[in-house]
Amino acid sequence: MAHNPSTETKGSHDAGLKDNRGTQSNPGLNYNLLDKLAQFNREKIPERAVHARGAGAYGEFEVTDDISDICDIDMLLGVGKKTPCVVRFSTTALERGSAEAVRDVKGLAVKFFTQQGNWDWVCLNIPMFFIRDPIKFPDLVHAQRPDPKTNLTNPSNWWEFVCNNHETLHMVMFQFSDFGTMFDYRSMSGYVGHAYKWVKPDGSWKYVHWFLSSDQGPNFEQGSQTKELAPNDQESATRDLNESLERGECPSWTANVQVIDPEDAHKLPFNILDVTKHWNLGNYPPDIPVIPSRRFGKLTLKKGPKDYFREIEQLAFSPSHLVPGVEPSEDPMLQARLFAYPDAQRHRLGPHNLEMPANQPRQTVEDTKAKDSVRPEPKSQEHSAWVSETTSSEWSQPNELDYKFPREFWKSLPVLRDDEFQNNVVVNIAESVSRTPSALRRKVYRTLGLVASDLAERVERMTEKLVMEAEKKAKL
Repeated sequence: MAHNPSTETKGSHDAGLKDNRGTQSNPGLNYNLLDKLAQFNREKIPERAVHARGAGAYGEFEVTDDISDICDIDMLLGVGKKTPCVVRFSTTALERGSAEAVRDVKGLAVKFFTQQGNWDWVCLNIPMFFIRDPIKFPDLVHAQRPDPKTNLTNPSNWWEFVCNNHETLHMVMFQFSDFGTMFDYRSMSGYVGHAYKWVKPDGSWKYVHWFLSSDQGPNFEQGSQTKELAPNDQESATRDLNESLERGECPSWTANVQVIDPEDAHKLPFNILDVTKHWNLGNYPPDIPVIPSRRFGKLTLKKGPKDYFREIEQLAFSPSHLVPGVEPSEDPMLQARLFAYPDAQRHRLGPHNLEMPANQPRQTVEDTKAKDSVRPEPKSQEHSAWVSETTSSEWSQPNELDYKFPREFWKSLPVLRDDEFQNNVVVNIAESVSRTPSALRRKVYRTLGLVASDLAERVERMTEKLVMEAEKKAKL
């Protein structure tokens, strides 16, 4: 008899049983049928609370430059050293079935299978974040989700959150620019966002921020074309990634790190532990010291998964998955994520999620007890006082820097790109705000006026024009 995969049941009591009618005395007593139905009922797992929709691939990381003067991380020691890894790209706020091309923050998470255990880099495609107080995170996500009453997208919820939490303005400006309009995963970069500590064997350490810069992008023209040619393609970014790997193109990213001595942190005119601000690479603000980056490696993707569910969907990432030589900073948002990510994975995958094949170390893990005993040496009393002050509850309140950074970003756009790039911010914001009530629109204009008066005026003109056009169309 020919093999029929449509009736194959893994782990059935009688794999040879094909008749699903049961016995004459008990029609429901067919273990083959019951097992198959039971497996079907349980084959799906809860989707991620955030970053639900994703795509993944395997690759390797190669050290390209010597940075042994600032780190003692085994994976990064030795030019030419290679480490296998798996990468998962994702959208952020929307559900697993949502379109990848919508305006949304994108995720880039990497799991490195090092000789000292797995090291996770959990990155976003934008170098800052919306909030610095972790208690606001659930509200931030809910504001971007469909309205709980109608289950429809409601921009009013989002703009109410922005107007009530002004620290979001920096990332809002970035997200509504063309930098936030990415339509393929290969073109986007990834930033860890938070400050970490790289610790040397003697206990000395530095604050660091590292990021992956796409060697393919950003490709704004390609993104625009993709949106026009396939406006209804929910899987555009995943399709682009898979097809590029099948063509053997092997997309790559360059790894860079910025370094700050802890004794210099309090001298800077912004708080390096505030994740709503970026570490200036030389673009803006002009009066904030430049913190140069150093190249140290290259990540290259080589192939896609053979079983997406087991190899990608069951991946459990967390910023707490560190290796000797890396420590978290005092950033309150990072400290909250150290708990939230593993807890979310326990809910989604179960308490033994790290024992799943996707999350197990791929290399023989060395005995790291000696290095594990090295902890960052305490710094001066002045630095300790700075940490206490900059992570206090008062620090979470709005301040002038919450307007300065988005203001300088707005002013820099014609220089960094062109006038059209700046105008696209106005158009993108107006298209969203035009779908909100008039009272909320006025609130948005006042909030944007705190960033720049010309920004608020241009957004108001464009928004009210769109509102009038929509009202005229509705009367036809």
